[in-house]
Amino acid sequence: MRDSSSLVTKRLNADAVEHNFLEIVGAMSKISDPTTLFEYILDQAIVILDAENGCVVKLKQDGTFDFPAVRHHWGGYYNPSEDPISTTVLTAIIMNRQPILTSDAMADPRFSTSQSIVRRSLRSILSAPLIADNQLIGAIYVESRTEKGRFSMNDLNTIDKFSEFAANAIYKLPSQ
Repeated sequence: MRDSSSLVTKRLNADAVEHNFLEIVGAMSKISDPTTLFEYILDQAIVILDAENGCVVKLKQDGTFDFPAVRHHWGGYYNPSEDPISTTVLTAIIMNRQPILTSDAMADPRFSTSQSIVRRSLRSILSAPLIADNQLIGAIYVESRTEKGRFSMNDLNTIDKFSEFAANAIYKLPSQ
């Protein structure tokens, strides 16, 4: 685990994130290890958006998902196979290539019948595709199980902008 001093230390709105992009993008551009980069991206997203849980999802060539970084906001890891991420939301991100915000997933008609959402009692979900050079490479996904309306339209704009920079950093990795 990395030194937490490299993390943004407060929730930021889209304008503040843009102001800090030079620092964040600069840090991302210096990371050449894929594991470290995925973890850095996720750490930044969780802190910036004040999310409870999150993951960076990488889309494999066969269309399945890989989870190179998954954790709770306090830094703990969880296993997506034991505590599944909402594949309904991820599938929508992959199909539409657009960010998704839901302030109460259990009441949202797009997601309320999803087993993973109901089983985990998910409330707020925010996710954005990772697209670089017009190629979909994955998604950033953050959630709250406890709070309805945790994420706002400003947060949607923030994750959308943040995902552009993250996707470019991932795309430039030697193995991409």
